[in-house]
Amino acid sequence: MIDGRWYQADRSVRSLEPVDGPTFPLYGSGGSLTDEDLATNLLAAQLWQESRSRQASAGVDYIWPDNVLYEPALPGIQLSDDEFVPVDHEVLRRARRRALVEYMLGERSGGFYVSQPVIAEAVATLVGDRVGGTVLDPFCGTGSFLWAVVDRAKQLDVPVEFVGYDVDQKVAEAAAAIGRQEPLLTTIEHANAYDVELPRARVVVTAPPLGLRLQAPHVLLNGNSTTDGEAAAVDLCLRALEPGGRAVFHLGTGFTFKQALDRYRQYLADEVRVAVLVGLPSGAFPGTTMRSILLVIDRAEPGETFLAQLGEDWEAQIDVEGAALLAAREHLDGGGPTIVGHA
Repeated sequence: MIDGRWYQADRSVRSLEPVDGPTFPLYGSGGSLTDEDLATNLLAAQLWQESRSRQASAGVDYIWPDNVLYEPALPGIQLSDDEFVPVDHEVLRRARRRALVEYMLGERSGGFYVSQPVIAEAVATLVGDRVGGTVLDPFCGTGSFLWAVVDRAKQLDVPVEFVGYDVDQKVAEAAAAIGRQEPLLTTIEHANAYDVELPRARVVVTAPPLGLRLQAPHVLLNGNSTTDGEAAAVDLCLRALEPGGRAVFHLGTGFTFKQALDRYRQYLADEVRVAVLVGLPSGAFPGTTMRSILLVIDRAEPGETFLAQLGEDWEAQIDVEGAALLAAREHLDGGGPTIVGHA
């Protein structure tokens, strides 16, 4: 703040832009910060600063500065021992989510635990009108998919419970800290989803670990065994899915062509509705050059599949108003024919 006016600096702190800040009095109940971008930047800066101060001595890729993620007695951001910025509660809730994603994307191994916002929003949109009951993410990371569906459930005003698991204890704790501030009941547990009995769910949204090979074979629904982590994850999710429910996956493209999975893919085509398959170029998975797919499966009678292979404009295509996403959404719940999409 300079001369009573709030400014936001760029990353290099070489330029300042005026922004809306708290109205006076600055401390106390007189006003709250309502600029979500500024709140996000303040929180992300705290995450990086506190992590860096402890990272070198610990010798690990990232450290969770837990106090940044937890809700203080009053909604706001503690900049220092004697400096507290009040923040609108809803703004602070959204800013915590965004700051955590920014922080993790900036860490060497952090990208494995978050999804890009455009992917999370696309997944929530593909859930469509199936939101309700239990929404499950067995490989939730920091919860990107769950939070996007939370926002959709709020818009639809339906009763929903959210459940997530992650094998990394610190990641699960961070997601749980965010979840406690969400407006709908959310439970995040530290657990290996391959080893626990998953709850029945109306909706499953998830991005399983890439390239994982299981130590012990998993028996698929068609009776075949596999050590392919993504195939086993899809299978576990479908076992947990209620009749009439919907699962939305972000997977590596290998799931669509690995010869060892031919019989399982045929089983899925014969037994459930493989409703949408959208191919994405490299860049959709943070920190990798791997191509990927968005896959939607309904626990319903087999039917036609919406197909699309997207190119360099994939982010625009799967934006909430993007042509590919709108077409996929129409096919899912509008009963449209099979479509070969944008190349």
